[in-house]
Amino acid sequence: MGKEVFEFLKFSKLLLLCCTDITMARIWEIDALRGVAVILMVAYHFFFDLSYFGGAPYDVSSGLLMFIGRSAAFLFVFLAGLSMTLSYAHGSRFSRFLRRGAVIFGMGMAITAFTLLAFPRNAILFGVLHLIGLSTILAYPFLARPKLILASGIALILLGFIGLPSSPALLWLAPYPFTTFDYFPLLPWLGVVLLGAYAGNALYGRGRSLLAGGNRVMETLGRNSLAIYFIHQPLLIFLLVLLSYI
Repeated sequence: MGKEVFEFLKFSKLLLLCCTDITMARIWEIDALRGVAVILMVAYHFFFDLSYFGGAPYDVSSGLLMFIGRSAAFLFVFLAGLSMTLSYAHGSRFSRFLRRGAVIFGMGMAITAFTLLAFPRNAILFGVLHLIGLSTILAYPFLARPKLILASGIALILLGFIGLPSSPALLWLAPYPFTTFDYFPLLPWLGVVLLGAYAGNALYGRGRSLLAGGNRVMETLGRNSLAIYFIHQPLLIFLLVLLSYI
């Protein structure tokens, strides 16, 4: 079991490198913020699993737990947009964004296939990885136009909250009511990506950290966020099963 977990983590790290511009200098506070998102995500899913698989009376759809889950999602999506700006500033061309977006979207489709088989009533048809993958491609034309990024980001968020007519065929575009574990349509979430890109232009135009110091633990979590994203749920479920026999 230990060898399989190690190989999976190594594979996930390779995918992470495919999805990150390795020529880009690391900015510690961005990695650390992504590490915060990782902690929030794991905490939310811990209580979700206790409720869904263990029958514990935790309501993850409202209150503090919902806030924790949405905060993690917002940070991941916002920082994805911010990182796109940094990658673009370091010379990444559209071909690289296209390849990176396709890899991330493909990983989202793998999760779709798994959840359709294991949890058909709650399958993830367009989750956070689908969103980030497609947004990596769609955001590229905006990256050289900071003012357009800001205006477009705000407009897309407003359109998402206004609620455009949608359908099962367009659930990837605008919010559509259905039961699922994870759902991030382009409206409003592409707007959050673009706001992150605007922040990247405004704050990190020189490609340098704004803060002195660093936090090695949080940075490490942030740099391995994709691997943790894939492995933490199986580990949490395994832990719950183990505890049920104690």
